Amino acid sequence: MTIALAVRAERRSLGIDISRPVLYIFAGVLCVLIVLPLSWLLMYSVTDGQGGFTLANFYRLFTESSFREPLVTTFILATSSAFICCAVAAPMGWLVARTDLPFSGVIRALVTASFVTPPFLGAIAWELLAAPNSGLLNKLARHWFGMGADQHLFNIYSLPGVIFVISCYTFPYVFVLVANSLDRTPGELEDASSILGGGRWYTARRVTIPLVLPALLAGALVAFLQAMTLFGSPAILALPAGFHTMTTKIWSLFQFPPKPELAAAAALPLLALTVILLLSCCASLCCSIPCFCLMPRFSTRRSRQSQRRS
Repeated sequence: MTIALAVRAERRSLGIDISRPVLYIFAGVLCVLIVLPLSWLLMYSVTDGQGGFTLANFYRLFTESSFREPLVTTFILATSSAFICCAVAAPMGWLVARTDLPFSGVIRALVTASFVTPPFLGAIAWELLAAPNSGLLNKLARHWFGMGADQHLFNIYSLPGVIFVISCYTFPYVFVLVANSLDRTPGELEDASSILGGGRWYTARRVTIPLVLPALLAGALVAFLQAMTLFGSPAILALPAGFHTMTTKIWSLFQFPPKPELAAAAALPLLALTVILLLSCCASLCCSIPCFCLMPRFSTRRSRQSQRRS
């Protein structure tokens, strides 16, 4: 038996392991596809029209009102969407994961459908429903309430309208993370709090929310990032309203006459903020994983100790 094992080990050692060269090739391809475009983006952001080094692009980005207003609008849009997503998706995730809510499977399926639907399709749908002049809801409001032809009940071509549409298609990120974290969290913790005399609000404040908070923060960061980097919905709804977000402003810089240097300088802050938010999201999820992993181990250890004592 020992001789056979030695022969097998020798045969394996004589074989050619191609996994390492393949990994190196894939790493090189990823570097070319990712590092090369980012390096050109960085180079264009610090050059002028004649190819010389300059930081005037960043100075114009943060001083001119034509760039400062899209920055502020994007921040308001992303922050409001993240807040609305947390306010709507967190209670919905708790109801689906922790209660016997009827049709919870249907709710998960509908949220998944919203998750996979492109946001620009939702923007087009709400444009057909809530456009000031031609929207179906406004036409019904004029017919039912006797409103004038120039009056409208809903106006999707506004900042609140853009926030609403983007929130409808970014809240699934928060819902999925919160619902999955609640599914992985042992329900015995909340039962123990109730048995010891803790009320619903006390249990939610001291047990449920601390366990779900990392996933909720991660979902809020993902919703903020998604709302900040979307182009389709702002292009359909914000441009007719007469205001820009950073994505539509970058797109406008490529219209004639093109200004690629300013576009690169405007894209770099979004890129840096995206990296920071992704790292923060990963850190939040890593903080939540030990809580879910240690609880079953702790319970099994306690059960083993009790069995040994008995």
